[in-house]
Amino acid sequence: MTLVIEPIPKEVLTDTIGYRSLVGKDKLGVKTYDPAETSPATELTLVRIRKKSERKRTSDDDDIILKAKIWYDVVNSLPAGITPKEGDIFIHGGKTYTAKFISEAKDFNIHHYRVECV
Repeated sequence: MTLVIEPIPKEVLTDTIGYRSLVGKDKLGVKTYDPAETSPATELTLVRIRKKSERKRTSDDDDIILKAKIWYDVVNSLPAGITPKEGDIFIHGGKTYTAKFISEAKDFNIHHYRVECV
C-alpha cells in the first residue's frame, strides 16, 4: 500500500509572505536574487509561517538558531511552481528570513516543502 498525502488544507495556509530566489553571486561575490532587492518581492499566498526560535545541530556539528518555519504546498500555495532552496529569502512582518534547511514531503510527487529559516 502506498501512502498518499493530501494537500495542506487552505484553512491552515493563512499567511502571505514575500519571496526572493537566490540566483547566484555577482562579480564582487555579493548574492543576487530574483526579483532584485530593488524591486518588490514575489508575493506567496496560501502559505504557513511559524516564527519560533529553535536550536538545530547541523551535520557539521554546528549549532544554528532557526527563527521561522514556512510551509509551501505545491497544490494550494500561490504562485505555483516555487521550489525553495537554501539561501532564498522570505519576508514577513517586516523581518527577513533566510532558508537554511528544506525538506520535501512526497508520495508519488512532491506534496509540500517545509523551509527552516535563520
